[in-house]
Amino acid sequence: RSYNFSIAETTAVAQPVGVVAISQSTTTVWFSIVGGRLAREMFYIPQNECGRNCSLDTGSFDMQFDLQVGVGTLVVAKPLDAEVQSVYNMTVQVTDGTNFATAQVFIRVQDSNDNPPVFSQLAYDVSVSEDAPSDFELLRLRASDMDERSRLSFSIYGSVDPASMRLFRVNPGTGAVYTADRLDYEARTQHILTIMVKDQEFPFNRDLTRILVAVEDTNDNVPYFTSTVYDATAYETFPVGTSVVQVTALDKDNGINGQLTYTMEAGNTGGVFAINNTTGLIFTAKDLDLMSLGFYSLTVRAMDSGFPPLMATASVRISLILSDFSKPKFSQKEYQAEIMENSKIGTYVTTISALSRSPLIYDIIRGNEERCFFINHHTGVITTRKPLDFEQIASYFLMVRAQSMAGVEASISVIIQVVDVNDNPPEFQQIRYMGTVSEAAPINSVVLRDDGNPLVIQATDKDRNHNALLVFQIIEETARMFFSVDSGTGSIRTIASLDFETFPEFNFRVYVQDSGQPSRRAESPAEVININDSPPKFSQDTYETVLLLPTYVGVEVLRVEALDPDITADQEKSLTPKLAYSLVDNSVEYFIVQRYTGVVTVTNPNLSKDRYRFSVKVWDGRFSSMVSITVLVREAVDSGLLFTRPMYSSSIPENKPNVTLVTVVNTVGHRLNEPLKYTLLNAGGWFTIRSTCGVVLTTGVPFDREEIGSYELVVEVSREDEILRVARVTVQVQVEDINDNAPEFVNLPYYAAVQVEAEPGSTIFKVSAADQDFDLNGEVTYSMKTQHRNFEVNPVTGELVLKRAFEADLSNAEYRLAIIATDGGSPRLSSEVELPVTVVNKAMPVFDKPFYGITVREDVEVSSSVLGINASSPEGQDIIFTITDGDPSFQFDIGFDTGIISVRYPLDYETMQYYRLTVKATDTLTGAKSEVDVDIVVLDVNDNPPLFQNTSYSAILSENSMIGTSVLQVGG
Repeated sequence: RSYNFSIAETTAVAQPVGVVAISQSTTTVWFSIVGGRLAREMFYIPQNECGRNCSLDTGSFDMQFDLQVGVGTLVVAKPLDAEVQSVYNMTVQVTDGTNFATAQVFIRVQDSNDNPPVFSQLAYDVSVSEDAPSDFELLRLRASDMDERSRLSFSIYGSVDPASMRLFRVNPGTGAVYTADRLDYEARTQHILTIMVKDQEFPFNRDLTRILVAVEDTNDNVPYFTSTVYDATAYETFPVGTSVVQVTALDKDNGINGQLTYTMEAGNTGGVFAINNTTGLIFTAKDLDLMSLGFYSLTVRAMDSGFPPLMATASVRISLILSDFSKPKFSQKEYQAEIMENSKIGTYVTTISALSRSPLIYDIIRGNEERCFFINHHTGVITTRKPLDFEQIASYFLMVRAQSMAGVEASISVIIQVVDVNDNPPEFQQIRYMGTVSEAAPINSVVLRDDGNPLVIQATDKDRNHNALLVFQIIEETARMFFSVDSGTGSIRTIASLDFETFPEFNFRVYVQDSGQPSRRAESPAEVININDSPPKFSQDTYETVLLLPTYVGVEVLRVEALDPDITADQEKSLTPKLAYSLVDNSVEYFIVQRYTGVVTVTNPNLSKDRYRFSVKVWDGRFSSMVSITVLVREAVDSGLLFTRPMYSSSIPENKPNVTLVTVVNTVGHRLNEPLKYTLLNAGGWFTIRSTCGVVLTTGVPFDREEIGSYELVVEVSREDEILRVARVTVQVQVEDINDNAPEFVNLPYYAAVQVEAEPGSTIFKVSAADQDFDLNGEVTYSMKTQHRNFEVNPVTGELVLKRAFEADLSNAEYRLAIIATDGGSPRLSSEVELPVTVVNKAMPVFDKPFYGITVREDVEVSSSVLGINASSPEGQDIIFTITDGDPSFQFDIGFDTGIISVRYPLDYETMQYYRLTVKATDTLTGAKSEVDVDIVVLDVNDNPPLFQNTSYSAILSENSMIGTSVLQVGG
């Protein structure tokens, strides 16, 4: 076996470590360390010479513990040091003089905090530039601790100058010394810090070291003039070398960094003045000429000698005394000013000043057409006179004139920039935005519009610059989890994976905010819809069913069902249309599948085979799937069940949405309370049956008698778990008519003509109307909406009859009669039609039709006859036919004596698809005229090859575009 002991390194010599024992024995045994040289030097086992038990007082060893038979005590022989060796491995042997046994002993010496940490150096010297940034690392202190578990912590213990404590910091863990703030050479050139390191034990040990931080001077102080502007005057009589003005600059830096040199940078036109580079004294260098220039604005520069050199400038304005007849001299070559657009009337803009020996009068002579500004004639102060609007006028260019009392004048331009104020909110270019994105689109995909282009939320702001910098943001938190809008461009991208089944669409609002102060914002709704990207899947891999003979047309064989994850419960909001089912194979003559329900029904009951296999396809508008269907045809076996009637009949009202009882079918030939199963074989979605009692009901779908007037239902009954043994009966269901259809006039439009000398009782025209309802509901009677003195209508036949003769001198008059057709239902329904009636005299030609219409192909040959117009003269004279209107291109011609219309030039459907000609018939003897409309419809033929709109197309496609993404559209 083995023993494990732990002992502190501070354990004194002769102190026990642990005991090694054997089974109790009366025989004296001896323990000894036989393995591990170092272990034998550091530990030993005292021997028992007393036999049984003895104490140190009677034994032969000077130790403070008892010795027992069969127990060996490990004792410290020398002082321990965990830093020298922390683990001892030894072999202990025990013997009774004849036999031996060994055990492995492991002793771990536990470290104690007996060594203080020690810095690697007693002192550190470091230099740092005063322009070193905060958190600049100066050095890393190194310290060591011989203890095994020592964790050292560094800190600033003190400093010579208490202010130095806040300028530096030490990382407690790494010992790195950093600057905590910017240093300033001018404030202190040296910092002396005392750094302490200590361990983490208790009580802790520590060590101190000193850091001398020398701050190096840099050229960090810009020279500055004692004044930003120096004013002086010079007389024209000043000789060369005369002092004019003294400029003075100071620099806080020391040494070479603070040595200044003065120069003149600008304004010294013609080199009239000079400056002493050392003292900054400005003096005249040339003779002064008041007529050339009377005012000097000098820019004086003071530059230090550091690296890089720093400089400062000051303005020196030197005025020359002018003569009485000199032009006024403006203080600037051009004036510029800025003013906020929301400034109140009377706001100060700028001051125009000029020098002259006599008082000046200031006027704005140009650029102030809107009279937005006012200038004080004596002071030259320009103020606002009207409200300003940056969006209308962003800047003004004024011309100001200064005129002296001697009549001498000068002009100068003044540029006033109107500063934009954020006074206009952003405006969206659309009220609503819509886009689509595939649920399979990767993250960071762009949402697309219907035309395939990226969906971009666009807004405008009448303001400019920063006030017009727009930022977009999605308002709804849920939408922000899946989409982001580019704050600058307004494009919408996905930021998370989409799941159509969880969120088929997102409706959220986007607000846009400008960057002005205060900011203005606007909101716009946006809608993002997932697209159809999943194929439909049938609920079964294959379908198989049994069809019993005899069968009937419309009997439901089975129902196939498919699911599409792209279709939502709300079909109106789903991008994927309804699933459509269709047959694929050659069994169409026997079976049919209803397009949207998937119900397979019998179309031909004369089935000759015992097995039919075919496939049904389901299509979602983009993807499709197919499934195999097997129909097993079997003869029905007599079940012994009989219906109480050979046939059942019933009736139901149309247009009723309620569930209605149709009839109850009953059977005999079964035991009392024997469970039976009733099945409606051709329910068609209109009917249903209670499977246990034979009650036939409607499903609540309204019936339309005009669509289907009667239904023949097939009811099947069988015992439970019997498939082939059945009985069947038919149920005849008649749909009762309701007056839900108004009469409709046929053969429209109506035109009529009547001779002025027609006799009362003459039939003029006959109107006709049809009603889809049955019996009394479909009986139509005719009447006139407003009674007329000359006409009446036969209520049964619809004939328009002349009731009263016309006046002899009446001709070419037109009456517009309103004829009403009413059915006999309750409530009565009616329709109205207009019948124009033209009264012609006996001399006017009469056409055989009230109007003409014809359809011709566009490739009809030139000179081909298309229509014949017939008209007769009451006097039997010849008739001349002419086209008077409707043919501006002279495409048609009419035989002046035959009335045959022919094609004069080739027709072109792409140019003109419809013509309405007005044909006039003229009596050759009396000159009486009549007109009739002729409608000619041109039919298109395939006479044009397809043509692309462009000879070439190009498009840009993002590399992360999904399959099916629209690239571009070519048009023809």
